[in-house]
Amino acid sequence: GYVRDAEQQIRWSIVLPLKNMDIIKKRFEKINGIPLENVFEKKFQLLKEHGLIEDKGARVVLTKLGAFVADEVVESFNSDEFKPFARSEYADGVLNPYRHNSRAEALGVKKTLTSTGAARENLFRKAREIRKNNFGNKLKVRGVIEISNACVKNCDYCAMRRDNNNLDRYTMDAETIIEIANRIKAAGIKTVFLQAGQNAAVDKVLEEVIPKIKDDETEVLLCLGEKDKSVYEKYKALGADSYILKFESVTLPDFEDRARAIQDLKETGFKLGTGNICGLPGQTLDDLEKEILYAASLSPDFVSVSPLIPNEGAPLEKEPVGNIDYCLNALAIWRILLPEALIPSVSAFSYIRPEGRLEALNAGANVVTINFTPEDFRDKYAIYAKDRFIVKMARVADIAEGAGLTLENVRL
Repeated sequence: GYVRDAEQQIRWSIVLPLKNMDIIKKRFEKINGIPLENVFEKKFQLLKEHGLIEDKGARVVLTKLGAFVADEVVESFNSDEFKPFARSEYADGVLNPYRHNSRAEALGVKKTLTSTGAARENLFRKAREIRKNNFGNKLKVRGVIEISNACVKNCDYCAMRRDNNNLDRYTMDAETIIEIANRIKAAGIKTVFLQAGQNAAVDKVLEEVIPKIKDDETEVLLCLGEKDKSVYEKYKALGADSYILKFESVTLPDFEDRARAIQDLKETGFKLGTGNICGLPGQTLDDLEKEILYAASLSPDFVSVSPLIPNEGAPLEKEPVGNIDYCLNALAIWRILLPEALIPSVSAFSYIRPEGRLEALNAGANVVTINFTPEDFRDKYAIYAKDRFIVKMARVADIAEGAGLTLENVRL
């Protein structure tokens, strides 16, 4: 009755075969979606140096000495819950089972982020297989309304930042939002997504809006930034179901504030969405690994990664775009770690590459968002670039067909 998660599956794919003498690399990669070389890199190297295992190319085997202490060799790959003794009971030798045995070592996230070629295709194949097992071939569709571009935050990557005086600010009135939401519902879309910069002006508007658009068939999804917990509780009481608050990066100075707000959302009872930006200046592979594992530790209902898009009117406007291949690999890793999460193919992918959103679906994503913001507001919502990629209904059908997926309830 024990159900293995992705980490336990990797550990099991090493422990049992190695105890029986060898690990077949192709079989390991087929089961887990990543090469054996990506996981437990330091531990495997240490065991080789001490003559306990040998890499024979297609497989890793116990040496004669390794077979003599086979139980201790394989025990060193188990998670802490299966260790027979506490850390303090072991000397700091090669067979100390706590050595080089963290979750990061087991999952090989950092190395998998840089996967290319056949290894990358296997990663994506595994992600698609997990998506199919959990969601079938359904592609979930959201309809977004960008209700305000006013923001009290001053993020270096965003043109909606407080100090950008060149942006024409707006906040939609309740009547306009409700009218657009009704169009979303009439299109058969079950999720109405209300997005805004972080500002208090929207709170009063949403007191009227949320009860008017919420019904038994409609999910109300919010993305409005950091709020006091009492505001989250008010949104929840009004009928909102879900809330997205991306932490963006562990390197940002306000990360702790965002982490605290995320915890408030969980305690309030929202379905939680979070995620990061890939490509911020100074962000390393170690940082990206931490971000992937942090997001996974939250067990979110939705998770997303976006490449940095240099944004006119923001301090980072001269920076290069984020690495979309790292983003796609991160997306696939999250699909493996969070098999039941909703993972969107964000519009920023298609800003960088025309087929970027299709590539994301082929890497395991299962959500697309259609933009219902009227054009006179949309151009002012400068969350990405001035000429950002806007997803419309007809394009979604093409993307879904290209990925072999069917749209959920949508009437085109």
